[in-house]
Amino acid sequence: MDELQNILNGMMNDTREDPVLALFQDLPLPKDRYYSIDDESTSHQYLAAMLRLLKNAQSKSSTDPDFDYLLEAARVGWARREGGAYFSAQLARLAVDKEVLEIDNSIKGQQLRYYRWLAQGAKDEDSPFSTLHGQPSTANRDIHAWLPQRPGSRLCANCGKGNSTNECANCRVIIDGHKVFATTYCGKECQASHWKDHKLACQSLKTVCRASSVFQELLDCHSTSCYADNVVAISENGGIIISELHDYDALAYQGSHILREFPAHLAPSEGHAFAVAHYGRCADIFTVALSPLQLLIGASCKSMEKVVFYPKNMHRPINIVRYGSHDYNSLRSHEVIRVTLNSEEQVVLDPTAAQFGWREYMAPWSIYEKQRVRKIKTVLPIHIGPRPHRLAEAEAEARQSTGDLTADIKQAQLAIMEAATTVTEWTALKYGGIRGLLKLKEDFEDARAKVVSAANNAINEHDQRLKDSPAGKLYFAPNGQIALTNNQEGYNRLRAIWFSKEVYETHKDDPNKLHALWVQRMENFFRTNSAF
Repeated sequence: MDELQNILNGMMNDTREDPVLALFQDLPLPKDRYYSIDDESTSHQYLAAMLRLLKNAQSKSSTDPDFDYLLEAARVGWARREGGAYFSAQLARLAVDKEVLEIDNSIKGQQLRYYRWLAQGAKDEDSPFSTLHGQPSTANRDIHAWLPQRPGSRLCANCGKGNSTNECANCRVIIDGHKVFATTYCGKECQASHWKDHKLACQSLKTVCRASSVFQELLDCHSTSCYADNVVAISENGGIIISELHDYDALAYQGSHILREFPAHLAPSEGHAFAVAHYGRCADIFTVALSPLQLLIGASCKSMEKVVFYPKNMHRPINIVRYGSHDYNSLRSHEVIRVTLNSEEQVVLDPTAAQFGWREYMAPWSIYEKQRVRKIKTVLPIHIGPRPHRLAEAEAEARQSTGDLTADIKQAQLAIMEAATTVTEWTALKYGGIRGLLKLKEDFEDARAKVVSAANNAINEHDQRLKDSPAGKLYFAPNGQIALTNNQEGYNRLRAIWFSKEVYETHKDDPNKLHALWVQRMENFFRTNSAF
C-alpha cells in the first residue's frame, strides 16, 4: 500500500464535492466505451477514476449508499492490478443487483444502465442507446440462442424464385435439429443446372463441416474431462448463469490432482453445465487445442484467422463469483476461428459458443458478425501446415512443475490433447488420412464415430494416467503458496501430510486451525524423517 499512498499523495486535490459523483463522471462514457477498441486507453481511464475515488475518500465522504462498495472495489482493483477489467465487472454486479430506474438520467444512472445491459448479454433490443451504428434495434430476444436464417435463404440459388423448398442434401448443415446452412432450389431441374457453379462451394462447406464436428467433439470431451477450476455451485438468476468458484485450498489440503471431471451434477441442467465447462476457454483453442485445429480444420480450408471481438446478443451469459468478486464473460473479449473455404466463402467456428448460450459451433460469418459481434479487436492469421508431433515433449513437460500454477495446468491439458490428436491422426490412416476421412461418402458417419471414440478414449486414458502418476498433486508449500508435485520423492513426503476427507471436513470451517494443523504435520514429518 506504500506505492498506492505515494501515488495518492502526489495527486492534486479534487474540487468536486461528492466522490461517487466524481467517479461516475471520470469513468469512460458508455458510448465512448461501446465504440472504442483502444483497451489500453480505456484501462487508463478506469485506473485514473479509481485512484481519484481513493484520493477523494481520504478527505471527503459521500451520502451515496454505494460509496463503501465502490471504495472497496477500487482498493481491490488496484491491489490486483486488473484495473478496468475488475472494476467494470464490480460495477456490472452493482447494476444487476440494484434497481436502476429508466427515468434516472443522472450520470450514475446512465452508467449503471449500461453495465447492466452488458452483464445481461448486450442484447440489441435492450440497448441503452436509441440506435446502434445508426440502425434501430430490431432483434427478437427469443432467437439469441440461434442465429437467424440468412437473407434470401428461400430463394432458388439458380433462378432466384422465392419460397423454394428443395435443398442440397450434400451441404445442408443441421446442428441439434436446427438448420444452419442450406442451399435451396425451386426444383430438381434448377438444382441440376446449377451444379457446375455450386460444386466447389458445396464440397468445401461439407468438408469443413465434417472437420469441425470432429474438432468440436474432441474439445467438448477435453473440456469436461480435464477441468481445473474448483466449481462449488451453479445456478441461474435473471437469465444469467452464476457459477461459484472456490480457491484450491480444500484440494491442496487433500492432495487432489489439478485436473478433475467437470462437476456437472451441480448444474440445474446439462446446458448450464456445458456452458460453465466452456467458460473462458476460447483462448485454449489457439494454445491447448492448436494441434487438432491445424490437423482437422487446416486440412479442410484455404485459410484460417483468429478473430478477437467483444460479443453482443448473448442468450445466457455467465457470472463467475470468486469470494465476492464477480467476472462476467459478457464484458470480456471472445475468440473464434474465421475460416475461408476453398470456394472463398467465409464461415465462423465458435467451439466455446455454449458459454454465451449460443447453440451453433459453426455458422456463416456474415450472419454471425452482424448478430453477435459488437466490435472487432484484432484479427490474426493461423498457420496451416504439417502438425508438429509434440506428444513426448508435452508429456515430459506435464510432469515438471514450472512454479506457475496456471502454466502447469495448461501444460497438463496440452499433454492430454496432444495424445488425443495423435490418436485421431493414427485412426484416420485406415481411411486414407484426415483428408481421406473428410472425403468419404456413405461411410463417413460410421468412420467419424470410430475416430471420435478413439480420441475420447485417449483423452480419458491419458488423463487417468496423469492422475495416477505422482505429478500434478496440489499441496501447500512451506512459503504458504499452493504448488504441484512433480516427482515420486515429493509425493511420498506429502502422503504422510495430506488430510483425509474426514479430517478436512472436521476442521474446514476454521481456516486458521486448518492451516496450523497442516504446518504442524509438516514439522512433525520432517522432524521424524530427517533422511528426507
